[in-house]
Amino acid sequence: MKASRKEVEGKTTYAMKKIEDDSYDVWDGLLNEVYGSLKKQLPAEEMDQLRKQQRKWLDTEAMLQERHRSNIKAYDETMRTCHAPEQSY
Repeated sequence: MKASRKEVEGKTTYAMKKIEDDSYDVWDGLLNEVYGSLKKQLPAEEMDQLRKQQRKWLDTEAMLQERHRSNIKAYDETMRTCHAPEQSY
């Protein structure tokens, strides 16, 4: 049985990561089911258009995630600089 978010409150980072991984797996499975149904129902031309739109979305999402990672890295570096002990010369 998979844990709910409520059950992992105050637990370890591993437990919190596990619940998110489980959630991802559930949603991925559901999306694959929907994709399979669309593949059976849509004409080939519409399916090709859907694939193109999906790829465009994935490219955009990857760019946004990279920007987010860069912002986090910049924030970490700024905080490290602000809180670093002053060097004496």
